[in-house]
Amino acid sequence: MVVLSLAGIGLQLSACKTPKAPAASSGRRKPSDVSDAVSPWPHLVSVWLLAAWWGGLALSIPFYRAYPRLTLPWLLVAWLGIAAAVGFAARWLPVTLASPSPGGTPRPRWRWAGLLTALLAASVAGLMGRAADLNGKGVPGWRDRTGLERIAHRVIQTARAHRRRPVAPPDGGTTIEFIFYVYAEPALFFHLSVADVVAQPVTNLDFASPAAPRSPVPVYLVAGPHALRSETFRRQLEDYRDHFVLLNEFAYRPSPLVLLNDYDPRTLDGAKQEKVRLYAMRP
Repeated sequence: MVVLSLAGIGLQLSACKTPKAPAASSGRRKPSDVSDAVSPWPHLVSVWLLAAWWGGLALSIPFYRAYPRLTLPWLLVAWLGIAAAVGFAARWLPVTLASPSPGGTPRPRWRWAGLLTALLAASVAGLMGRAADLNGKGVPGWRDRTGLERIAHRVIQTARAHRRRPVAPPDGGTTIEFIFYVYAEPALFFHLSVADVVAQPVTNLDFASPAAPRSPVPVYLVAGPHALRSETFRRQLEDYRDHFVLLNEFAYRPSPLVLLNDYDPRTLDGAKQEKVRLYAMRP
């Protein structure tokens, strides 16, 4: 894919010629002259845009964290590059096949036809050889991605079963049941916020410090896969181990695209699960 897309973009760039203004003449300019002068520009701009897109992502992605989703926009431009290669071949082959050889004899078209047939057969054979593997993986876009949403509802249910009496603010506002501090898990913070509970994202446990103001409502700490894999979180939790008690641990199965963010694909299987832990802060 890399070679074909790069070849397609390169061939299109080599075929682009900067249009020149028609030579001045005393006669009236023909419409065809104007068309010939301006028609290459849209094609030239689009090919250079494609080249900048391909090259920019190819150079920048390796310098970031290896998230598989970062390759999706690069795959899109790679497909466009392959389409450019196919388009170039579709324009070049008929001209080449129709032109006579230097000796005046017709060119053997069966060679090109045989080459294209062999490439097509190899592609089909490759797909059929991996059919079982692809069928076992299924379609990533159709996989269930609601695991954290279900976990958020279970977290709320567990907190409600554990909470003290809700506290009503003195101004008669909405009663606050509890406060969730979500450690480095944006998706879980989103689902808790949508469920109309008080949730705050945090990157440390300073709210549990003795110098921090005490909350009149129950406080809970929610830690997901990102926190549980973090050495910083484990160290902070050890520092404040007397302030938290583990209430429950919830397991869920992320989609393969999410698991590839942190695991080698050779170590993954269909039963891989992640965990979310709910801690209650001691009053």
